[in-house]
Amino acid sequence: QVVVTAAGGTYAQATATVTITFASAYATAPRAVILSMVNAVAIDTGHASYAVTTTALVITYKVLPAAGVYTFDYLCIA
Repeated sequence: QVVVTAAGGTYAQATATVTITFASAYATAPRAVILSMVNAVAIDTGHASYAVTTTALVITYKVLPAAGVYTFDYLCIA
């Protein structure tokens, strides 16, 4: 689980990204990732995509974020 707190008031970036770097690299990239998310700012959830490699998981939030707390739960299936 990753919890991100966005602060401030004006966000110009159309998408926000969260990069999780694995402590140890996988031999091959995970076959699948299960991703769920919630937030405390009344923005639609489920608007995220991901890319995974042997060393990192990159989650891209597809809508303009607002100040608040975003919780991402993920499970990599190797």
